[in-house]
Amino acid sequence: MNIIQKNWSWPNALTARQSTKYCVWHHSACSNQMQDTDEIWQEHINIGDNGIAYTRILKGNGDTVQGRPDWAVSAAAHGANFCSIDIVVEGDFEASESSEKPTDAQIQAVKNNMVDINQKYPGIIHCGHYQVQYISGDPGDATACPGSTFIAMLPDLIKETKGLFYQR
Repeated sequence: MNIIQKNWSWPNALTARQSTKYCVWHHSACSNQMQDTDEIWQEHINIGDNGIAYTRILKGNGDTVQGRPDWAVSAAAHGANFCSIDIVVEGDFEASESSEKPTDAQIQAVKNNMVDINQKYPGIIHCGHYQVQYISGDPGDATACPGSTFIAMLPDLIKETKGLFYQR
Protein backbone atom coordinates (compact mmCIF):
# COMPACT_ATOMS: atom_id res chain seq x y z
CA MET A 1 0.00 0.00 0.00
CA ASN A 2 1.37 3.41 -0.96
CA ILE A 3 1.17 6.11 1.72
CA ILE A 4 2.24 9.59 0.69
CA GLN A 5 4.72 10.98 3.19
CA LYS A 6 4.77 14.69 3.98
CA ASN A 7 7.72 16.48 5.50
CA TRP A 8 5.80 17.84 8.50
CA SER A 9 7.72 20.00 10.94
CA TRP A 10 6.14 19.21 14.32
CA PRO A 11 6.10 22.19 16.72
CA ASN A 12 6.66 19.82 19.67
CA ALA A 13 7.91 16.27 19.99
CA LEU A 14 5.30 13.59 19.36
CA THR A 15 4.49 11.02 22.04
CA ALA A 16 4.60 7.30 21.27
CA ARG A 17 1.31 5.48 21.83
CA GLN A 18 1.74 2.70 24.40
CA SER A 19 -1.07 0.52 23.04
CA THR A 20 -3.23 0.52 19.95
CA LYS A 21 -6.72 -0.75 20.61
CA TYR A 22 -8.91 1.28 18.23
CA CYS A 23 -8.93 2.65 14.72
CA VAL A 24 -11.26 5.65 14.85
CA TRP A 25 -12.82 6.76 11.55
CA HIS A 26 -13.64 10.41 10.84
CA HIS A 27 -14.93 12.60 8.03
CA SER A 28 -13.48 16.05 7.43
CA ALA A 29 -16.98 17.59 7.44
CA CYS A 30 -15.98 19.88 4.62
CA SER A 31 -17.52 19.52 1.19
CA ASN A 32 -14.19 19.65 -0.63
CA GLN A 33 -12.92 16.11 -1.06
CA MET A 34 -9.56 17.38 -2.27
CA GLN A 35 -8.64 19.76 0.55
CA ASP A 36 -4.95 20.56 0.64
CA THR A 37 -3.35 18.60 3.51
CA ASP A 38 -1.18 21.62 4.26
CA GLU A 39 -4.41 23.56 4.89
CA ILE A 40 -5.57 20.86 7.32
CA TRP A 41 -2.16 21.10 9.04
CA GLN A 42 -2.54 24.87 9.39
CA GLU A 43 -6.15 24.61 10.63
CA HIS A 44 -5.00 22.25 13.36
CA ILE A 45 -2.07 24.51 14.31
CA ASN A 46 -4.53 27.44 14.49
CA ILE A 47 -6.70 25.62 17.04
CA GLY A 48 -3.69 24.75 19.19
CA ASP A 49 -2.90 21.20 18.08
CA ASN A 50 0.67 20.01 17.63
CA GLY A 51 0.26 19.83 13.86
CA ILE A 52 -2.18 17.58 12.07
CA ALA A 53 -4.32 15.60 14.50
CA TYR A 54 -5.05 12.56 12.30
CA THR A 55 -2.87 9.56 11.60
CA ARG A 56 -3.90 9.29 7.96
CA ILE A 57 -5.93 11.37 5.51
CA LEU A 58 -7.86 9.68 2.68
CA LYS A 59 -8.23 12.06 -0.25
CA GLY A 60 -11.14 12.19 -2.69
CA ASN A 61 -8.95 10.62 -5.39
CA GLY A 62 -8.13 7.67 -3.12
CA ASP A 63 -4.63 8.79 -2.11
CA THR A 64 -3.59 8.09 1.47
CA VAL A 65 -1.50 10.81 3.08
CA GLN A 66 0.38 10.17 6.33
CA GLY A 67 -0.54 12.64 9.05
CA ARG A 68 0.99 11.75 12.38
CA PRO A 69 3.18 8.65 12.28
CA ASP A 70 1.30 5.41 12.95
CA TRP A 71 3.19 5.02 16.25
CA ALA A 72 2.25 8.48 17.61
CA VAL A 73 -0.58 9.53 19.91
CA SER A 74 -3.20 11.27 17.80
CA ALA A 75 -5.25 14.33 18.72
CA ALA A 76 -8.47 13.64 16.82
CA ALA A 77 -10.65 11.61 19.23
CA HIS A 78 -10.74 13.12 22.72
CA GLY A 79 -11.04 10.26 25.19
CA ALA A 80 -9.31 7.70 22.96
CA ASN A 81 -6.21 9.46 21.58
CA PHE A 82 -3.93 7.49 23.89
CA CYS A 83 -4.99 4.15 22.34
CA SER A 84 -6.15 4.91 18.79
CA ILE A 85 -5.11 5.46 15.23
CA ASP A 86 -7.33 8.11 13.63
CA ILE A 87 -8.13 8.11 9.93
CA VAL A 88 -10.10 10.92 8.26
CA VAL A 89 -11.94 10.50 4.98
CA GLU A 90 -12.25 13.85 3.21
CA GLY A 91 -15.82 14.97 2.61
CA ASP A 92 -19.02 15.82 4.44
CA PHE A 93 -20.94 12.59 5.00
CA GLU A 94 -23.59 13.86 7.41
CA ALA A 95 -27.04 13.29 5.87
CA SER A 96 -28.43 16.50 4.43
CA GLU A 97 -29.41 17.88 1.07
CA SER A 98 -25.76 18.63 0.37
CA SER A 99 -24.47 15.33 1.74
CA GLU A 100 -21.70 13.64 -0.18
CA LYS A 101 -20.83 9.99 -0.35
CA PRO A 102 -17.27 8.72 -0.34
CA THR A 103 -15.91 8.33 -3.87
CA ASP A 104 -15.27 4.84 -5.21
CA ALA A 105 -11.56 5.60 -4.90
CA GLN A 106 -12.03 6.55 -1.22
CA ILE A 107 -13.99 3.35 -0.53
CA GLN A 108 -11.11 1.33 -1.97
CA ALA A 109 -8.65 3.40 0.10
CA VAL A 110 -10.75 2.74 3.24
CA LYS A 111 -10.57 -1.00 2.54
CA ASN A 112 -6.82 -0.86 1.83
CA ASN A 113 -6.19 1.08 5.04
CA MET A 114 -8.36 -1.30 7.07
CA VAL A 115 -6.40 -4.29 5.77
CA ASP A 116 -3.09 -2.51 6.47
CA ILE A 117 -4.13 -1.52 10.01
CA ASN A 118 -5.57 -4.99 10.73
CA GLN A 119 -2.23 -6.55 9.73
CA LYS A 120 -0.11 -4.09 11.74
CA TYR A 121 -2.34 -4.23 14.83
CA PRO A 122 -4.02 -7.66 15.08
CA GLY A 123 -7.24 -7.46 17.07
CA ILE A 124 -7.66 -3.72 16.54
CA ILE A 125 -11.28 -2.57 16.81
CA HIS A 126 -12.64 -0.16 14.20
CA CYS A 127 -15.20 2.44 15.23
CA GLY A 128 -16.69 5.72 14.17
CA HIS A 129 -15.69 8.87 16.05
CA TYR A 130 -19.28 8.99 17.37
CA GLN A 131 -18.56 5.81 19.37
CA VAL A 132 -15.66 7.31 21.34
CA GLN A 133 -18.13 8.64 23.94
CA TYR A 134 -18.87 5.02 24.88
CA ILE A 135 -15.19 4.06 24.95
CA SER A 136 -14.25 7.06 27.10
CA GLY A 137 -17.41 6.99 29.21
CA ASP A 138 -17.76 10.74 28.69
CA PRO A 139 -20.94 11.93 26.96
CA GLY A 140 -19.08 15.20 26.37
CA ASP A 141 -17.19 13.31 23.67
CA ALA A 142 -20.42 12.85 21.65
CA THR A 143 -20.25 13.70 17.95
CA ALA A 144 -22.01 12.78 14.69
CA CYS A 145 -18.66 12.08 13.00
CA PRO A 146 -17.97 10.39 10.55
CA GLY A 147 -21.42 11.37 9.32
CA SER A 148 -24.49 9.17 8.96
CA THR A 149 -23.79 8.29 5.32
CA PHE A 150 -20.34 6.87 6.17
CA ILE A 151 -21.54 5.38 9.48
CA ALA A 152 -24.07 3.28 7.53
CA MET A 153 -21.25 1.89 5.34
CA LEU A 154 -18.71 1.28 8.10
CA PRO A 155 -19.88 -2.12 9.47
CA ASP A 156 -19.93 -3.72 5.99
CA LEU A 157 -16.53 -2.29 5.09
CA ILE A 158 -15.07 -3.63 8.33
CA LYS A 159 -16.67 -7.04 7.81
CA GLU A 160 -15.43 -7.17 4.21
CA THR A 161 -11.85 -6.56 5.37
CA LYS A 162 -12.18 -9.09 8.20
CA GLY A 163 -11.82 -6.43 10.87
CA LEU A 164 -13.49 -6.09 14.24
CA PHE A 165 -16.25 -3.52 14.78
CA TYR A 166 -16.95 -1.82 18.10
CA GLN A 167 -20.30 -3.04 19.43
CA ARG A 168 -22.09 -1.22 22.20
